[in-house]
Amino acid sequence: MTPSALIFDIQRFCLHDGPGIRTTVFFKGCPLACAWCQNPEALSPRPEMAYYAERCLDCGLCARACPEGAIRPRREGRLDFTHCSRCGQCIPTCDGGALRLIGRAWRLPDLLEELLRDREFFAASGGGVTFSGGEPLLQADVLAAALPALKSQGLHVQLETSGAAPWERWAHLLPRLDGIYFDLKHPDPE
Repeated sequence: MTPSALIFDIQRFCLHDGPGIRTTVFFKGCPLACAWCQNPEALSPRPEMAYYAERCLDCGLCARACPEGAIRPRREGRLDFTHCSRCGQCIPTCDGGALRLIGRAWRLPDLLEELLRDREFFAASGGGVTFSGGEPLLQADVLAAALPALKSQGLHVQLETSGAAPWERWAHLLPRLDGIYFDLKHPDPE
């Protein structure tokens, strides 16, 4: 069975997530809830809908497309998150970009194909791929499948982690990583 990853963003031309030009993959899901989190959209381990009222054109097409009746007629408070199933059927109708699904399942072959599109930039700059999040170790099965494929292409692979995962998720990944940015969280809740 081919694993799939729940990703909320893939950013190209990153310069601060490891050496050279990098593509950073942001996994969805984190066991922590740090007040200073740089990626709060990554906390939930499932897809989420986002609504940006300032982008809304108030055309009403999204309400007609929603099979759950989760979209209200007024601009403010338009999306009723208690009824939204996160199906995403409303998103293609939104020309203003007011609706966005945060988190998408990527089949591993598709993710690898997407990452390898940038290999010329990696080769020219000594860069590569960085896995970040959320907490990428929550999807260690995906990393275990992706790392050998990326390493076979000669890519530098970096992991950004809080370390909030059992050792079993780390052990088999370490030999295949070229670097780790370890964001150690303070162990004392006070």
